Amino acid sequence: MAPVAEPDFKEVKAHDSEHYLREEGKREPKESFKFILGEVRDYVSGLDSPRIADVGCATGDFLYHTGQAFPDAELTGIDFYPELLEQAAADVPGGNFIKADVLTGEGWPDEQFDAVFMNGVHSIFFEVDPWLDNMLAITKPGGRTFIFGIWNPDDVDVLTSVRYVDDPDTPRSGWNYVSKTTMTRHLERRGKSAKFTDWEIEMDLPRDKDDPMRTWTFRREDGTRVTINGAQIVHNFSLLEITDA
Repeated sequence: MAPVAEPDFKEVKAHDSEHYLREEGKREPKESFKFILGEVRDYVSGLDSPRIADVGCATGDFLYHTGQAFPDAELTGIDFYPELLEQAAADVPGGNFIKADVLTGEGWPDEQFDAVFMNGVHSIFFEVDPWLDNMLAITKPGGRTFIFGIWNPDDVDVLTSVRYVDDPDTPRSGWNYVSKTTMTRHLERRGKSAKFTDWEIEMDLPRDKDDPMRTWTFRREDGTRVTINGAQIVHNFSLLEITDA
């Protein structure tokens, strides 16, 4: 039997600018945004003129709704793609936007913030250390870092690369599944504490016939929802809050 080739995790398309530019997320906040802002409200409300950064801000949807929730906050968005930052600057007046790469540190700011967010981004990366160190570097001593997305409740780290049948030469990432245990250990080595707050969407999402990797939901027999995508990866969402140990 011929050996099975390992997936090439380096040649991966992990970004779709057109998708973010098409979204209209400033009319109504996503359900996940409502959850995140509710969870951080007590902390952020207790700060005077809080400085908030969103890493992987795309067109600024999360920052827009953060500004609505916390009008006194100073907002900074960080992303690698100029076309997204241009749209964010137009949609979030008064925000500061920085072109930088959280993975390599290219263009990374030397300022620090009271609260640093990353929403749905960490799963595109195959390594934890580089982006985590950059996130922590811009978090003030005593500040907090918040990372929302899929985390594996089981002690298994899953690295994925998918290919659409009609586009086999373009592997894609975005659904790597780091375990909560692994992430906690990464943070403990840095003198940090991890707190995971689980979240389950409370609305049904239809299946996108044009893009099987967009998530949808179905109901179990007991009525609970399962969020899944075309790779048959079940999404267990949590908000990770990082604080000093």
